[in-house]
Amino acid sequence: ALPIDPYVLGVWLGDGYSASGRFCAHAADIEELGKYIKQAGFSVGKIGVSRTVSYQNVEGLFIALRDSQLLNNKHIPEIYFNASEEQRRSLVQGLMDTDGCCLESGQLEFDNTNLNLIHGMRRLVASFGIKSQFNKSYHSGNPNHAQSYRVTWNNSYPVFKLERKKTRLLETNNLQSRFHHLDKVEETEKKD
Repeated sequence: ALPIDPYVLGVWLGDGYSASGRFCAHAADIEELGKYIKQAGFSVGKIGVSRTVSYQNVEGLFIALRDSQLLNNKHIPEIYFNASEEQRRSLVQGLMDTDGCCLESGQLEFDNTNLNLIHGMRRLVASFGIKSQFNKSYHSGNPNHAQSYRVTWNNSYPVFKLERKKTRLLETNNLQSRFHHLDKVEETEKKD
């Protein structure tokens, strides 16, 4: 069994406070995220509001994060890369619901300032047979997050739980440019 529900871990890795069991989100998303966290067996505290974001405490998450050595050390633990497809998808959904988006073109993006999370996301996406690209980006408006990293890919794999993000995900896609695949396997004669 995984030490922390993968969706909850994904939400915390994406937009959690690194030293606590609290996560933040856009006001339009906080209740829906809380609903999914409750479905995973956690209780959530009252919604708080700061200047720009809403936040919620996840009861019991601090202890689980501490026991997994994740406090002030955000990364995807190795055990999650070897989890079932459903569990890996759930982890990706938590990450994408917080720090991901679907552009109008259907391209999926995951942005974060933590390079370990970026490499972890690429590894998770590859575990589904999906090709991704890696880019650095610079944000001049926020000196605390001047450099961030981005993973992009194209497909309709279910990477969101949040309804507002799911609606942007295109139903049709060009699978040839989005998956690693074999066109044909043929048996040939062995030559001496």
